[in-house]
Amino acid sequence: IAIEVSDQAAPSLGDDIDIMVEMTLAETAVYVGSQTRLTLTISAGVPANIRVDETQHPDPRIEQVNKVNYQQVRGGQQLRVTEYTYVLIPTQVGQIALDPVSLVAEVASQQPRSLRRPFLNQHRRVVRRSEALTLDVLPPPDGIDPAQWLPARKVTLREQWSRDPETLKVGESVTRSIEFKAAGALAAQLPPLLMPELDGLKSYPDQPAISDSSDARGINGQRLEQVALVATRPGRFELPAMSAAWWDVTTNTAREVTLPARVIQVVAGAASTSEPGPDQMEGPITSATNPALPRESGRPPGLWWGIAGAQALGLLVLGLLYARSRQQLQQLQGAVPGTQQAT
Repeated sequence: IAIEVSDQAAPSLGDDIDIMVEMTLAETAVYVGSQTRLTLTISAGVPANIRVDETQHPDPRIEQVNKVNYQQVRGGQQLRVTEYTYVLIPTQVGQIALDPVSLVAEVASQQPRSLRRPFLNQHRRVVRRSEALTLDVLPPPDGIDPAQWLPARKVTLREQWSRDPETLKVGESVTRSIEFKAAGALAAQLPPLLMPELDGLKSYPDQPAISDSSDARGINGQRLEQVALVATRPGRFELPAMSAAWWDVTTNTAREVTLPARVIQVVAGAASTSEPGPDQMEGPITSATNPALPRESGRPPGLWWGIAGAQALGLLVLGLLYARSRQQLQQLQGAVPGTQQAT
């Protein structure tokens, strides 16, 4: 075996440089409204400043849900890898072309400067492009109502009560909370759950709370609906079962999630613990029993009668003194000659 040994050459910064960008799809064909994952992988065997120019697509909807960094050995070389995970949600049936992703990297040059080339550029620009991809978007299967089309990986439906509804009394209220969750579907795709009106059981629904959360597998939607129920008469009330049809994208089968019917038994009885009205109270009505009346002071009631009597007695004494002084004045005027009695 002949082995040829040559001088060590500086690494090339041409097209053989170890910087790569790859774009892959988890599935090449999905149903409209369902989710699929797109993975963008950037690998670099040399230090570099990398910028990715992502292509914007009006359809499907694209959202990033995860990003991880790790190291990988490929072809005997250590690579630093950054992996981005996106969720694609197509809204139109047909074929969608995903344009390539462009990568621009600034790589430091390892060629030393010399007197002949003192202004040698220390960086080299490297451009990479991924391959273009095609996604086939399928319509809902035959026999599926488009208005009830809900593709997802998992759907759950459960309820919670603020108190035991079987011990409800007339006039009392109870709150029913219904949680509707779908893994692999947006909250906006979840249909509202309507409860029919029942005679003798008034319902006061609140605004639904809609939220989305994401994990490495996709986007998960949640819809929370709350309704307050108030019974106006005693009796037995049956809340009908609630159900929602959905399509299992994992097994490609139609499924249905159901919330069982609920029976509420309402008995007669006072529903409020508020204070009774003035016409329902026993004894005199005072400020202590009726807050609308002015409160009495802390002085005993007999003190007011004593003060009033003293004032009347004082007025009587003043009147007697005035009459006596007037009589003395008249006698004095009669004793002095040449005076006239004042009229």
